[in-house]
Amino acid sequence: MIEQLNWFALLTRSNFEQTVYTNIVKKKIDAFLPKTRRKSRRKDRNLMIETPLFPGYIFVKSSFNPADQLNILKTVGAVR
Repeated sequence: MIEQLNWFALLTRSNFEQTVYTNIVKKKIDAFLPKTRRKSRRKDRNLMIETPLFPGYIFVKSSFNPADQLNILKTVGAVR
């Protein structure tokens, strides 16, 4: 029987979205981190930076298998 994979929202530590995303992808797990470009609020220069569309969250495709979910939660910066 083939396990069905579903998308889950994974809560991350503050400003750890990119770190968690990179480490999840290294584990060969499907993940999605939507980003948006916005103008930086620095006084000395104007920059366009990419920020997460949903701060504190990334989306991970996984099964309900506890072993798979534990592997995801062991990632540095993942909260729940």
